Amino acid sequence: MMFAASFLQSAEVTGFVLALIHSLWQGVVWVVLLAAALRLLSAKRPNLRYAAALFALVGMVVTFLGTWSALGQHSESDAAISATEVLTVLDEDHVVAHEGGDHAAHAEQSTGTQAVASPPIAKEPSAAMSWLGAGWKSNLESAMPYLAVAWGIGALLFLTRSFISMVTVRSLLSGPECHDERLLRILGNVQHRLGSWTVLRIVLTDRLDTPAIWGVLRPVLLLPATLATSLSDADLEAIFAHEIAHLQRYDIAVNFLQLVLESCFFFNPAVWWLSRQVRSEREACCDAVASQLVASPVTYARMLTNFVETHRPAPAAMSAMSGDGGSLLDRVRRLLIPGYRPAMQLSFWTCCLLLALTCGGLYALHEGTEVAVQMMSDEERIEVVQQQTNEVHPNGNESTIGSITVSGQVVTFDGEPVQRIHVTTCVKSPGSTNMAGQPALGPDGKFSYTLSGSSVSLFFNAPGYAPAVAGPFTLGDAEEFVDRKVVLTAGNDIQIKVVDLDGQPAEGVRVTASAMTASGNGTGITNEKLMTDEQGLVTIPHVPDKTTISLSLSGAGYQELQPADSPLVANEVYTFSIQRARPTTGVVVAANGTPVSSVGLKELFIEQPGQTSDRGALNAPVTKTDDAGRFELDNLRDGYTYTYLLVHPDYPPAVLTDVEAGMSDLRVELSPGVSVHGIISEDALKEPNQRINWMPRYRPKARGSYWRDIRGASRKIEVDEQGRFTLHHVPLGEISIGLNGSTTTYTIKEPDQLIVVKPKVPDPITLREVVLRFKHLGKQVSPQGAIKVSRAVDETGTELGWNHPVPVESGEVRFRVKVGDRISSMEPDGLIGFWFTSHNLSDEFRLPVEAGETPLELWIDCHPAGAITGRLIDQDGKPISGRGVGVKYHLELTKEQAGDGRFHSHSGGLDNFMTNSRGEFVVSPVPLHAECFARASIGFNRAMSKEIVLTESAPTTSVDLQLGVTTDLVLTVLSPSGKPLRGIPVKLELQHPDGGQGWSPPAITDAKGQVTFEKCTKQYVKYYKAIIEDQSEYIPVKVDLSASPKTVQLENGCVVRGRVLDQAGKPVVGATMNTFSINPDVHSKYLTRVELKEKTDNEGRFEFRNLPPVPLRVNAVEVALDSPPEVTPSFTKPHTLTLQGKVASWFKGE
Repeated sequence: MMFAASFLQSAEVTGFVLALIHSLWQGVVWVVLLAAALRLLSAKRPNLRYAAALFALVGMVVTFLGTWSALGQHSESDAAISATEVLTVLDEDHVVAHEGGDHAAHAEQSTGTQAVASPPIAKEPSAAMSWLGAGWKSNLESAMPYLAVAWGIGALLFLTRSFISMVTVRSLLSGPECHDERLLRILGNVQHRLGSWTVLRIVLTDRLDTPAIWGVLRPVLLLPATLATSLSDADLEAIFAHEIAHLQRYDIAVNFLQLVLESCFFFNPAVWWLSRQVRSEREACCDAVASQLVASPVTYARMLTNFVETHRPAPAAMSAMSGDGGSLLDRVRRLLIPGYRPAMQLSFWTCCLLLALTCGGLYALHEGTEVAVQMMSDEERIEVVQQQTNEVHPNGNESTIGSITVSGQVVTFDGEPVQRIHVTTCVKSPGSTNMAGQPALGPDGKFSYTLSGSSVSLFFNAPGYAPAVAGPFTLGDAEEFVDRKVVLTAGNDIQIKVVDLDGQPAEGVRVTASAMTASGNGTGITNEKLMTDEQGLVTIPHVPDKTTISLSLSGAGYQELQPADSPLVANEVYTFSIQRARPTTGVVVAANGTPVSSVGLKELFIEQPGQTSDRGALNAPVTKTDDAGRFELDNLRDGYTYTYLLVHPDYPPAVLTDVEAGMSDLRVELSPGVSVHGIISEDALKEPNQRINWMPRYRPKARGSYWRDIRGASRKIEVDEQGRFTLHHVPLGEISIGLNGSTTTYTIKEPDQLIVVKPKVPDPITLREVVLRFKHLGKQVSPQGAIKVSRAVDETGTELGWNHPVPVESGEVRFRVKVGDRISSMEPDGLIGFWFTSHNLSDEFRLPVEAGETPLELWIDCHPAGAITGRLIDQDGKPISGRGVGVKYHLELTKEQAGDGRFHSHSGGLDNFMTNSRGEFVVSPVPLHAECFARASIGFNRAMSKEIVLTESAPTTSVDLQLGVTTDLVLTVLSPSGKPLRGIPVKLELQHPDGGQGWSPPAITDAKGQVTFEKCTKQYVKYYKAIIEDQSEYIPVKVDLSASPKTVQLENGCVVRGRVLDQAGKPVVGATMNTFSINPDVHSKYLTRVELKEKTDNEGRFEFRNLPPVPLRVNAVEVALDSPPEVTPSFTKPHTLTLQGKVASWFKGE
């Protein structure tokens, strides 16, 4: 009983009853709308009238559910707000605050006399009741349980009535089944003409005078026995057609739902009227079908009239099947009178009732708009978001930098002392990661470090033990982490087996292993050089338990392999397949053709589609030429492009570009170089501690017609007392000379050239302070937190960087910028209470900052915002720390909401909000009323929330993002002839409607044409797509990976070639050409949304060889064309174009 009373008094029941009350006036609105619609629609369009009636009935139910949901949200919001009620004692000069208000407050005066206790204050009605008059809100709220019980009893009675009707009809099915050939022939003929192939049985009955149909899956036609002989074939055809039409339209199922709705809304006359209109229009639809089957509507109307006059109506039980059929006169008029519009059958008393309900509803709306729910003010919303942010990051978020102290002791699991424990610290700050070795620990193992950053991780290594990882310790959790105990364990010996793609053991493969933190940093497990033996086996000692391990497999003759990070379990043999590399060979010669030995090749750049790695000029050579000047590169990866710097003490450095696996007979000629003489100016000689060096610079033209600035290793310059120096083995071209921090570029054109080195006088830097203020709907607001500004500098003029947040203080953001810079790029990441986007900043932000004595004041239009909090957890429910969480949003603002008279639509994302040590995160600011989805990824594994919409009454919410079960997706790529394609880049995209994602760089197909995407989310497997576009031979395609493993056979592309000329008819060199589909959504076979790019050569020529055979537009980015040509390429022959136009003034060509 106590549970029942508590349930009836709950907010959910109160909201439900209030929604039922609201449905009275809402039903009136739907009745009026339907009446108007039916008045405009002719009876000759029964299906449209039926759809309108059904839409109104469904709309009535949806409106009720929406009202119930809204009232439920309001109730939850009210319950979340702690009410503080003020009790006033008799002495009006004293007020006693008491939380809860359930008992009287007492106070003692300082004189010792007892104060008079004030009576308890009556409980205020909930916000969901605030649309009612103030005098009887409490009375109605107390009546909610009784109204709920009354509704339950009424609904139960009407449901029982409907159930009895259905049972009655069910009993009619026990009659004899008809086998009369005449009836079956007529029925079959009608079914054939109507296209109905459902098996339909005829059951004869004496308890009905009219035919009816029952059932959906196994339908039965109930036919009065007297009709089998009393009606003609034509009449039976019309009757059967009418009933089969009910079956084809699923009217029986719809009528069943109507019975349920009538039972639930038994008190609402609008629902009964709407339901009756649905039945009336339904019968008209079936009459229209039957009349089309006989000679004419007149014949059918005459048959209908004769039938009704000679047979009594169906019993009440028939309401359980398709409902009553409306008046005979109305049905006949619909068939015979052109343009007939049935009159709405509303009695005088019904109109009076509807008028009263409408007036009451309008009054409720009027009252409800004033105090419908208790909205949070800006200050309250900011306070709530700030509180939740502080709970997740007590000392600031991942952008905050401060001192972090970590102390504790390292012990061994067996209690044995360790003489030396090596320690490496990893300090993360916004935009940077710093790994540094620390002094080794002694036998006691005690440590204490105070480091500056946003998070700190510690790595401990000792001989004979597995490495231990402590952290990350984030500033957001605390400033001090003391008495931390780190235990060194023996770890496990893990056996690795490496085989090639044919399953043969791979000998001589070097294996390195690192223990990783959750934030992606690691330390080596062992210093031993681990190589696979002749059986492809190697054992990694001291692998820690329950720690993510990162492996790297490489060796002469093999392409480097980096499997996905994962824990390694003892007593398991892990097998990895490594791909053999295709050797690349070449020769280095002097200018006279003599081979040059001992030339070192240094990796400068490693390129793959979507990513370039800069290795720098200081790394060691990967190989050297032999006595014949030949070299071999035996570990290049398919699909990668390499750039090498060739160094030799007797020659200037040279550059070798566009090197790929499998190339042969590459040839590099080393020039002898020249000597250059120089002198330093007198001003520079006077400066103490001179630092002077030089480096060669190259701008080779690589494949794709682009220039790359390549700098060799820096070399020190020896200067005599007069400031003179000589450089030897200098290449012709550009060199850079650095003097005391300033760098100047010189062009060397001849031997023994003389250059004068002068220190650069830096341009004076003028700064100006900028003050940003925020406004919403023309009024100033005061958010908290911080924002990101791209051009903010410190007092010396050094840019703080994009990852350095600028705090909001007293509703303002103050920072310095250089005069002449633009500050158009900023993001609200970290702002609390309000949100904005850079795309909506005023034109003032896009203008260069002018010099001025006073601060530059700028205003940002912003929108109210809340926050999304929650946890990121793995498949087992364990928290994941140090990972980024984001939110995708779509916000649409009306003219009134935007405040500037324009409609706004914003789509974007808030990304890289890091989880703390408990896996908790907070994403702010999230705009109110936007459709949002929280998301996080680890590798290809994706976690996404359901749709989230924050409101003024509920500006925050909490979600759990759980990574799902994973699976591997495999794709095999074949050539047009069916052979495996090696070295094809394949990108993976998750094209989920609630939040897609693409991963870069792409994977590269192996010798078998295969690529494997490991650990993809199994739940979203149907949304994973493989994109093949970054190659020049085949048509770009998008492959569905839901049925993995998948095989795709590429097609040779169509060819479009041509020239680009300027207005004078001269070729345009280095112009960027692109082509894209005119109707990208029409041709789903090809990936036509992608923009395919090319550059013109020295004669202005271009050529595309991978175009699909669909209408395309070709354009030159730097050339203004009157009309970009449209072409439809063909497989049979190339298409040739000539593009001519005005070259942009800013384009210098190549």
